[in-house]
Amino acid sequence: MKFASMPVIAVTTVVCAAAFAAQPPQQCVNPETVNGLVFLGRSDNKVEVTRGLPASMAGFRAPTGFSLIGTGVRPGGTTTIAYKTSLGIDKAHAAVMAALAADGWAVEASAGSNNTFKLAGGPGDGIVCRNGERRSLLVTETAGTTYAAIRAAAAAPRDCGAPEPAPATGLEVRNAAPRFQFPAGTSLAPSLGGGGSSTMSTVSSRVISEETPARLVEHLASQIAAQGWQRESGWSGSAGAGSTWRRVSEDAPAFGSLEIVRVSEGTYDVDFTMTMPR
Repeated sequence: MKFASMPVIAVTTVVCAAAFAAQPPQQCVNPETVNGLVFLGRSDNKVEVTRGLPASMAGFRAPTGFSLIGTGVRPGGTTTIAYKTSLGIDKAHAAVMAALAADGWAVEASAGSNNTFKLAGGPGDGIVCRNGERRSLLVTETAGTTYAAIRAAAAAPRDCGAPEPAPATGLEVRNAAPRFQFPAGTSLAPSLGGGGSSTMSTVSSRVISEETPARLVEHLASQIAAQGWQRESGWSGSAGAGSTWRRVSEDAPAFGSLEIVRVSEGTYDVDFTMTMPR
């Protein structure tokens, strides 16, 4: 799919000028925040964004109080429609879900593909389905602004309500990974995916935090230890931090590696790689 020519920072400037002219300048969207948290781009590879909606969502009407940031398409075909609002997470989530229902989308229960990373308080999320197509919603807040991201992944249609296919590889390993909860005040993007095999799996996400990578790693260390893991080593540098872990049990000895790497100022990619030798 061809990318649009208008970059995120230009779209952000237009939204601030048009929708928030009467508000203080600090209410405007930070381009780096939007690129990293909402559109999942990088400082060296920004997602380009257009102001309109994709054809598949042309009939969608956003709730009152929501301003369209734009629509971005990542390599691989994932499309994100992003809005911002002054509402809190819970009210914003309820409003967008109601708007999706009015557009013919039905809420669909999902166990989720990755519950490894969570927040204290947590963002609002959900999955809706219409005619076999699905959209995921994530509502998160940072620096006093709430963002609602509606995503469509490049995937084959599947009947609404039909069970989600199990991953071909790495399911056992991924399910055995420790669970993390970031401190309050951290903004968490949806899973960046990951990969694996029958003996190895990596789960990834992205956070925005005022903490340093080293302090985030230390915050998670006690949680990993409480889940039966023993720390073997740690490292810290200007661009990131991490630690390695070992879990010994009769059923499934395992090794783990946690890495938190700087993407841009205050934005970090978080990866946990786990191996279970046979």
